[in-house]
Amino acid sequence: MPYGAGWVAACSYGAAECVDPRPYAVGSIRETFARFPHLKSLLPAMGYSDLQRRELEETINRTPCDLVLVATPVDLTHLLHLEKPSLACGTSWPTSRPTPGTPGSPEEVPMRHPIPPGGAEPQPPLRWPSPLVGDDLLSLADLTTDEVWFLLDLAGRVKAQPAHYRRALEGKTLALLFEKPSLRTRVTFQLAIEQLGGHALYLSPQEVGLGQREGVKDVARNLSCWVQAIVARVYSHQTVVRLAEHAQVPVINGLSDWEHPCQALGDYFTLLEHRHRLSDTLLAWVGDGNNVCHSLIYGAARTGVHLRSATPPGYEPARAVVAEARTAGASIELTHDPLEGVAGADAVYTDVWVSMGQEEEAETRRRVLRPYQVNASLMARAGGDAFFMHCLPARRGEEVTDEVIDSPHSLVCQQAENRLHIQKALLLALLA
Repeated sequence: MPYGAGWVAACSYGAAECVDPRPYAVGSIRETFARFPHLKSLLPAMGYSDLQRRELEETINRTPCDLVLVATPVDLTHLLHLEKPSLACGTSWPTSRPTPGTPGSPEEVPMRHPIPPGGAEPQPPLRWPSPLVGDDLLSLADLTTDEVWFLLDLAGRVKAQPAHYRRALEGKTLALLFEKPSLRTRVTFQLAIEQLGGHALYLSPQEVGLGQREGVKDVARNLSCWVQAIVARVYSHQTVVRLAEHAQVPVINGLSDWEHPCQALGDYFTLLEHRHRLSDTLLAWVGDGNNVCHSLIYGAARTGVHLRSATPPGYEPARAVVAEARTAGASIELTHDPLEGVAGADAVYTDVWVSMGQEEEAETRRRVLRPYQVNASLMARAGGDAFFMHCLPARRGEEVTDEVIDSPHSLVCQQAENRLHIQKALLLALLA
């Protein structure tokens, strides 16, 4: 439509005409125009299913224009293969507030921050209502495609303008309930809540004795009285599931033996930063098909990433995870050949061969997984521009060589940094 902030911005750069896309619409886009004539020349993005995205993409590419203005809550430039330049235009909050007690009122959706003394009013914590308020995050399978892209988009905004969110979670407390030691998960979640204006409370295994000194149900109920969210880093996935069943506040899986969803979200955010799109990315997993691999597989179903897993026989990712992801539309390949696994990959990902709790299997695992070491010759098979990824900590000389992990194509430090930003986005989405 020839009005709005996006059109004004386009005109300032010389745009002369707003092209009507209706004659070029296909499928559900054409049907929507027919049902809702008041849309006029505003191209509708009614949903983000594979079919809807393909029809929207075809409609845009058929329309004879020089620039596409995108003003959707989820930045569709990440989801569509557009043959034309695009400009993502943000949305804004209304300047007036709804009447208290009505849907969308300040009691239900915190629209704005208080004005700090002597300072300008900061931006609202979220530019549109979060679809995840009050939810748990136990698995990436719990998230829809829209919700994953909401988090990736929000992480980019938080990273670019951290000061806008410095008081977004003022007065909130996050419990860090850890059965396993951690560097990145603990530091990034603690910094995330504190940089958003809240507080973190670290609870070690010795203090709580989860399931031993005190039952999971009682721990969940007690923490719900004091804190606004719980991050649990546990051995058994059933522990975090039981916490969520009995807690009255959001529970976030900071790692379990089944999944590591926060790691995978940060990894896809890192890939998006470096490749600018995910839908045509080939990610190769090499080694043990473990919890991180499971989360990446679920994430592939939501981001359009093609994932190829190369593991020894008996070390494949769980069949149930692969089947569920494929049902959701993911492109997942499984192979036992590491050379085949990395061929033509845009990024090669590996993890330690022996995780905490697997020490008794260490000797066997090292022997079986030795042919799957990521070294210079394996990376060469992927191609000269392939990135290397690792969730860390790494055991140099085992699953990866120094030459690879310290190379210019290694993203391991960027992955670690982006854990902070994606977890800020997650806390905002659940609590703001």
